[in-house]
Amino acid sequence: KTYDDVIARFEGSSDPALRKQVVTAVVNSVRYFVTLTRYDEARARAREGLSLARNLRLDDLVAWTLQHLAAVAALRVQDKGERRSQDLARAARIAGFIDARLAATGTQRQYTDQQEYDRVLAVLHDTISADEVVNLMAAGAAMTQCQAIEEALAI
Repeated sequence: KTYDDVIARFEGSSDPALRKQVVTAVVNSVRYFVTLTRYDEARARAREGLSLARNLRLDDLVAWTLQHLAAVAALRVQDKGERRSQDLARAARIAGFIDARLAATGTQRQYTDQQEYDRVLAVLHDTISADEVVNLMAAGAAMTQCQAIEEALAI
């Protein structure tokens, strides 16, 4: 089945379990696009996944989508050879938000999510002073989910 078929099935279903599975698949596809360095596709798919997850109030999937958008912000800068400070600052704040969210829920990153996170942190530490990374992540940890989403949508 194509991606459009999956989305059509989502839109035509009232089964909460099926709807969550579809949103999970959408969010997981973002991680694959990031891994393949297809950042524009990752960003577009993440924005769609974020909307779906928010509408269903799937906060865990909102958080993972935010992490993927932070990865897009940090890694696409590296990929293009640019160092846009706004995107890097957004990535750091979102990473801080996700860290706080995971700590509050007792959730740990799975292997592939941890790899993505480690890549983001490596770029941040290579391009921003250690003190600034700490400060930006602390600011992110203090954000609400709505603020983190707003930050991510600016990517």
